[in-house]
Amino acid sequence: MLESPLDDNARSAPIAVSAAFKTLSLTAIARVNHGEEIRVRLITDGTQDLFEKTLRLLDQHQAPTESPGSAEAAEPDRFIPEHQDLRKRFLYAEAVGGYATLSDLIDSYSPGYKFYDQYDKNGADAALTPATVRTLESYFARMSDALAHAHDYLRKHAAQDLDRAEIGELHEIMTRSRDRARKVSAILGQHLMREIERAVQMLNAICEKIRTVEKGINGIFLVESEIMFVPATDLIECINNIFKGVGNPYLASKIDGLLLLAARNLMIEVVSFYSYYGKEQIYYKKSGGRLGKSTISRLIRKEMKTVFDACKEKNKLVLIRVMKGAERNFELSIEAIQCEAERAAVQAVRALLPAPAPLGPPAPKRGWLRSLLARLFGH
Repeated sequence: MLESPLDDNARSAPIAVSAAFKTLSLTAIARVNHGEEIRVRLITDGTQDLFEKTLRLLDQHQAPTESPGSAEAAEPDRFIPEHQDLRKRFLYAEAVGGYATLSDLIDSYSPGYKFYDQYDKNGADAALTPATVRTLESYFARMSDALAHAHDYLRKHAAQDLDRAEIGELHEIMTRSRDRARKVSAILGQHLMREIERAVQMLNAICEKIRTVEKGINGIFLVESEIMFVPATDLIECINNIFKGVGNPYLASKIDGLLLLAARNLMIEVVSFYSYYGKEQIYYKKSGGRLGKSTISRLIRKEMKTVFDACKEKNKLVLIRVMKGAERNFELSIEAIQCEAERAAVQAVRALLPAPAPLGPPAPKRGWLRSLLARLFGH
């Protein structure tokens, strides 16, 4: 077992997968040869970077010990409470974007903090419900918004509004918030790891069924009889969960690249089949074979665009396939999956649709004597 996901290591061993997931052959699905390695190019954690910049801003401010009060003179219509405790809370709330946000950052009784604290203690093993995930994501988003607001506020006002003690206290608030954001990201990263496993299992099950379909026009009878056994809603959910995970910096630093390459291959195969067999062959069959390859190719691209337009997550990762003496990059993104799925589907159209009927044999050429007689007598 790995250490708690709340530890802030750079890259350690991949997260352990569930027992049921181990039955899959990721090497075969990812089409990786013996001795090859799949690495994940690390992504920048923008939230943590902005926290560090904000903390450096606080370190740089050298304000006088007494309360400045210059901002009130500069902004006569602005009310700042005179009582010290109320004044500090007002300024901190102004810095982070409001009293509700400040409460989430510093008050142990706030709903957001209590919820976070609950999962801080057992986040590595907790199975998160959809409602729990939404709450944690919302809490993380509020911390990120508070951070962005604080960074902008400090660049403009800190030296005028806050004294040295208040800057130090705000520094402590932002430090605790940074650590909390890192932990929430790790808890969500663990959850997304399980979601990617689940998505790969589902996509692989669909692919196993796809491979039983006859590679030809007659294969449409199986697909049509089961009313499209690739469920569109579940397919979009799988793709969204994979790309939501791709955008989590903690997950990107821990996950096995083999799993992501397997997910990439499965998405291409399933989406290609969904757009070709599930839709376009039905069009072809119902048209009595009158639709041409170019028309069906255009319909495929339209159907595939509909699928990917429904996917909200647009994160990207780069997978590096390390072979003997060479490396090859694979982009894991909606654009890359769509492009390769389109190519695979259009190739299937060209390979599986009947070839046009050959023309009849050319008429035999007339000899010079027959041609002369035909011109003379009008034949």
